[in-house]
Amino acid sequence: MLRFLALLLLIVVSLAQYSVVNQEIGSTYVKLSLKYTGQSDYYVKPKSKVVKDLVFHFKALTYNDFSFKIYDPNQNRF
Repeated sequence: MLRFLALLLLIVVSLAQYSVVNQEIGSTYVKLSLKYTGQSDYYVKPKSKVVKDLVFHFKALTYNDFSFKIYDPNQNRF
């Protein structure tokens, strides 16, 4: 199931303006490091900066319970 999820995420990311630069796939998790490949420095307004690096982390806790998180590894937001 995790390999299917990783493949699905790679397809979604390929349609976005991010490319996968690193991937880790364990028995209970998938972690993808993404790099922005677009030309814009901001989204709509100059105050809305595009995040250049992202990490997507999916973790299966049980068969029916999972968590995921998308975050900027270079900046702590919350």
